[in-house]
Amino acid sequence: MNRYATFFLALFSLVALAQKESYDEQLDNLFNNAYEHLYINKDSAYHYFKEIEDLAVKNNDWVTVIEALISSNRHAGAFYDLDKLSDNLNILDSLF
Repeated sequence: MNRYATFFLALFSLVALAQKESYDEQLDNLFNNAYEHLYINKDSAYHYFKEIEDLAVKNNDWVTVIEALISSNRHAGAFYDLDKLSDNLNILDSLF
């Protein structure tokens, strides 16, 4: 009986780990979603770039934070959203 419990516990652990998305997969999905809305849906793209920024900050991935903010600025430039450009530039300026 103990052998079966160990087997099912090990199997459950593998399934639980397999379902958790890795950091890189999360970033890829968020970037894909952001670029799907790029230059088309202003607020949707901002939302995904902000999620990327937040996730990257949690993981101390500053290169990705910079990439997300620059991509958000390109998007803001297409819509002449000067407030968003200014906000992003201030954040970029304060990173280092």
